[in-house]
Amino acid sequence: MEKFISLYHQPVHSREVLEACFFCVEHKLSGVSVPPDMLAKARDILPATLSLASCVDFPGGLSSCDVKCHSAINCIRKGANCIDFVANPSYLLNSNDLSELEDEVTSVFDICRERNVDFRVMIDYRFYTNRKIISIFNILKDIGIETCFLSTGSLSDDITDQIALARYAGDFCSMNVIYNGRLWSIDHYNRVQDANLYGACFKSLQSYKSTFGVL
Repeated sequence: MEKFISLYHQPVHSREVLEACFFCVEHKLSGVSVPPDMLAKARDILPATLSLASCVDFPGGLSSCDVKCHSAINCIRKGANCIDFVANPSYLLNSNDLSELEDEVTSVFDICRERNVDFRVMIDYRFYTNRKIISIFNILKDIGIETCFLSTGSLSDDITDQIALARYAGDFCSMNVIYNGRLWSIDHYNRVQDANLYGACFKSLQSYKSTFGVL
């Protein structure tokens, strides 16, 4: 299972970014996610073989498509080789027609694909019915998206709910799903691993260390 460290969720000092990058290399993690203004520092340390992700419109996803496109280009120019894209919840909640979602995702995905940059979509599963999530995943799959998060990690979460839905939706739609929520113990991690999910994203370096007892 792929393991990632995310530094999106609280204000972060540059030394924390550097520590997380060195840690990822030393412990053979899959990559790190950092705010856009920290990309240049991380890029100097992290080898190109590891994922260096940055976020577009985190955590709300409510910006216009033009703003999201500009943000993605800016992150790529600063060194990101992966974009985490927060889908606009208004497009998902207010209509059964998901064409607006398709349009905005396609616009940013095309930017990434042209530059050989990985692209992952974030939605917060607590806003939607299971049926709506399957519809969303099917549209993303048709566009060519391979990897999704069912949570931005910024809302209250239940590990059992997210794992169950991630496994169901991922299997049903053949989508790689990364667990993105509370992981503070080895028991939490084992539950994610036992569900055969594609990956797990730790919300801080400290979260990873606490889970695995790393000093």
